[in-house]
Amino acid sequence: MAASNRLYAVTLACLGLGACSSAGQVYALNEAASRQAAPAITVGSGLAGGTISVVMPDGNRLEGQYTLIASPDIGLGCDAGCSGGVAAFATDPLRFFPGARPALAVATDGRGGSMTCRLAVDLAVHGAGLCRTGRGEDYRVTF
Repeated sequence: MAASNRLYAVTLACLGLGACSSAGQVYALNEAASRQAAPAITVGSGLAGGTISVVMPDGNRLEGQYTLIASPDIGLGCDAGCSGGVAAFATDPLRFFPGARPALAVATDGRGGSMTCRLAVDLAVHGAGLCRTGRGEDYRVTF
């Protein structure tokens, strides 16, 4: 089966089942994030975006959405606190995931807790990105 046909089949399967999701591997990027266990992040599929669910180490649950950015030429950038190889990944994450599209995600708990992510996501809900909590904890996630 050609690569484009496989991608089409995966997309149809995800849409037919209602959703595909991927649990992320999460890595601390700064001291604030290193002081505690990593949150659990799950990314789910959708047509022009999808869902993001975060369970913080203290059990607090953040729920939200990610939206695909229309132009794959928009860089995802890197906020303060990124350095070295992380900065290289952040400025060009799409080269690590051919076929992925840039996306922005926001998850909140309704009580002031939040996480914002800059992601590169493909149609099979695989990708990576950088996330920052409202308390300034920075993480890298791959899913």
